[in-house]
Parts: sequence; C-alpha cells; structure tokens
Amino acid sequence: MSAHMHAASDIRWFTCLGRVRPLREGDFDSTQERGVPLHSTRADYIIGRGNAYVDVQIQVDSRRRLAGSQHAVISWDAAANTVIIKDQSLNGTWVNGVKLAVHGTAVLADNAVVWLGPPYHDESCGLVFENAFDRNPVLRKFRPEFLLGAGAYGAVYQMSLRQDQNRVYAVKVIHYDCDEDEDAYTQQHALREVKALFSANGHPNICSIEEHFILPERRSIFVVLPRLPTDLKSRYTHTPPSSSDAQTILKQLLSALKHLEKLLLVHRDIKPENIFILTSSPLCVVVGDFGLVYQIDLPYDDVQANYFRCGTPYYMAPELDLDTPMKYLNKVDCFSVGMTIIHLLIGLRRNPYNIPFKDRTRSHERTWYGHRAVRWELLDSTDLPSAGRQVLRGLSEPDPDRRWDVERALRCRWVAEALDYSGRAVQVCKTVPYVDLTENVSDVTPAVLMEEKGPASRRRSPRLLGKLDVKKTVHQTSRQKREEKVKAARISRGRVGMLRKKRMPANV
Repeated sequence: MSAHMHAASDIRWFTCLGRVRPLREGDFDSTQERGVPLHSTRADYIIGRGNAYVDVQIQVDSRRRLAGSQHAVISWDAAANTVIIKDQSLNGTWVNGVKLAVHGTAVLADNAVVWLGPPYHDESCGLVFENAFDRNPVLRKFRPEFLLGAGAYGAVYQMSLRQDQNRVYAVKVIHYDCDEDEDAYTQQHALREVKALFSANGHPNICSIEEHFILPERRSIFVVLPRLPTDLKSRYTHTPPSSSDAQTILKQLLSALKHLEKLLLVHRDIKPENIFILTSSPLCVVVGDFGLVYQIDLPYDDVQANYFRCGTPYYMAPELDLDTPMKYLNKVDCFSVGMTIIHLLIGLRRNPYNIPFKDRTRSHERTWYGHRAVRWELLDSTDLPSAGRQVLRGLSEPDPDRRWDVERALRCRWVAEALDYSGRAVQVCKTVPYVDLTENVSDVTPAVLMEEKGPASRRRSPRLLGKLDVKKTVHQTSRQKREEKVKAARISRGRVGMLRKKRMPANV
C-alpha cells in the first residue's frame, strides 16, 4: 500500500466514532446488513425506513413497519466526546430498555441496545452501537488534527489530548505486514524503531518517546513523540546557518552518535529532515526518525556492505553500495553527519557534489557513488574556519579506513569549543512576574505621572516608564529640598549681617 493510501486509511479510522449493526437478521436493509460505520466528518445520521423524499443514512428494512421513515437521529457531540441519539418517532425509541421522551435524547455507550419501536416486537428494529472510543486506546486519549508527513511505511500526525487540547504530540503510525515473506515488513521490523527510541531515551540530543500502542487489528504501531517546532531542512532552506550554529549542531550530532554507538545502534538515515530543532536560543537539536535503525547484535566482518544499504543518496556513505565486507558500520553515520553540515553551509538548494543525481537506477547509482566529489570551493564564501573545514573533510572522507570516527571528531578543538547543550538538558527560562512600580508611591507621584510625555517615552514599556517616573519624582523632591536649604541659608546670612551692622560703632 502506498503512503497516500495509508494516510487515507488512517484518516477514515481516526474520524470513526463507532459502528451501528443490526441486532437481528433482517433489521437493516440488505445493503447494510454488516452494519454502518459512523464518522465525525458527518454531523447527523438519520435512522429510518426512508421514502422517496427522505434520505436516510442507516436504512431500516421496510418490513419493520413500527420504525418511522425518520425514526431517530444519531449525532456527535465534539465538546463532550459523546455520541447522542435523539427520538423523532411516533412509536418511541428505547435505549437499554429505557424509553426516551418525545424528542428526547440519550448518550450511546459501548454495546448500547436501541429499539426503534417496542422492544422485541417482530415489526420493530433493533440495533447495537459499538463505541470506537471505548474500544480504541488511541482514539480515547488523542484527538487527530492534521497530517505532518508521510513515508514508505506510515505517516506522522499532529494530535492533541482530548482532556487538554493545548497539549499536542506528533504520533507516528507505522504499518506492517502479516506475511512472513523475506521482503515483508513485519511487526518485528516495525518494533525496532520503538525499542531503539526507548533504549536511547534520556539523551538531550535524541528525540524522546512518550509511549506507544500496538493495534494488531489494524496491523499498526502508534508511536507518541513530542511535537517539535521544525527541522533543519525547513529552518535553513533559504538561509544557511552561520559557522557558529553549524559548529553547535555538529557537536550535538556527534554527542548523539556517541550515545548510539554505546548502545550498538546505527541510525542509517541522518539528514536535515530527520534532525529537529528543540530550542532556538540556545540552539539545541535532536535526532529523530529511527525507522531505518539497525541493532548490531552479531559480528558483521563477513557481511557485504550493501546488505546494510539504505538512506538518502546525498548523505549515504559510498561503501554501502559496494560488495566488499563491511568494516566500520558506525562510520556510515559519521559520513551522514559530515555531509549534513556541509550541505547546510553551502545551501540546501545547491548540489554538494560535482555530479548531479538524476535517477535511482542501479547502474546510475553505482556510477554516481564512484565518481562523485564534494564541491569544497562552495565553502569559500562561508565564514567556516580552517579547523572546521578539516573536521568536515575527515567526517566526509569516502574511504572508511581514513574517515574520522566520533571520538576523533569530538577531540578536535574546534568541536570541543562549541557552545551547546550536549550532554545536559536545556534549562527552560521561567516566566518573569510583572511588577507595577507605580504602586505605593508618595502622593506627589500621580501629579508627576500625569505629565505629558514625549514620543520617546510613549514607546517605552510600562515597567520602564514606571522606573523613569519614580526616578523623576525622587529627583524633583531632592531638588526641592536643596532649594529650601539654600533659601534658608540665605535668610540666615541676611539676619546675621543685619545684627553685625547694629553692633558696629558710629564712628566707623
């Protein structure tokens, strides 16, 4: 099944409210004898025998004459996440043995038995409602919102919690096959990504996993991940990162590779689309999409390198196209990291190699991998220092024997001096409380604050204006005190002068 077919099937399943099936044989029309699924994309479902002028969605058999042409309506209450039935009949509607009032309503729970007409009468219609939310743990907890992206084996959707719609997640739906053929993508293959995420969970530069659900009836696995704002491809498609940001990204990716290497995991598909930005300031990235992860559980010295072949051509190590024995499996991720940084710096819209990649035919790929070379001259226009260029040359070396490993790259001074959050969690800044500095000020403050302010003052924030006004008030008060002291000193000096004149002799 193609990615678009998987996505269409998922959307039909996400919007399913439940299913109405006949209680007895002959209760529904022969075209609906297996039941009718209900979806939230439709506001109301009319139940009845119908006629030439009435369109009903749930068709009752015409022999059930106690059921009206528009006997009842089933609708969806999105706010309460409930399915409601409303009576519109002449002969009454019963839900679990309780008769509804005329035009009365009732909430349909899972396995609710509904009778259109007196219960168990031969000419009444009986039906059973199967609630999808009670039977499905994913739909019971999450509300699907929209599609984020689709791939070969599934798709990623944004979903919110039904109890708190402000909390959103990225839910990856992985579809697998039940066949045991050699090329079949089985449940065991699909669970590799889940196991890898749980084992690598806790590293600040690897995407965390919240939980997962296995639904055998749909042959699907639902992986709940944090909803990250953007990836490197979306962020840097039009504007390349600075060398400082590239230095930070490189160190964080190498830190993630070192952690995966300890766990004997190989990602095999590192590229800008699979690297997500956790925070922009400080810059922190995480590696995600472990759909092609490989667990090293056996020696691979005698295994041909092309057995491990997968990934995106621009970032895939050239030895993965050869028939020679694989020597350094972890170094294929080092090559991908190096080419990712190079491609980001020169621009994602430009070809990083001297030969264009035209098609994915086997003969063309062999020729392309064997003759391609990095266009290092494109880095001359960037502010990348020579030490950074040396690291990228070592990581993107075509020969795996000469290619740098993670430890050597991390020991490089240019990488070690990067400002980043590798190895420790990002501290989220707390919200600063607002303080109104104009409160509890002396009585002269209001008069001062009411002065007409110039254009520069009007553009300032309320907090800054409060500080400026208080300072102005204090300054004016102190100036008034100084003036009063000077005035008092002058009066005192004048009195002393007058006394001296009175005491002076007349002949002087």
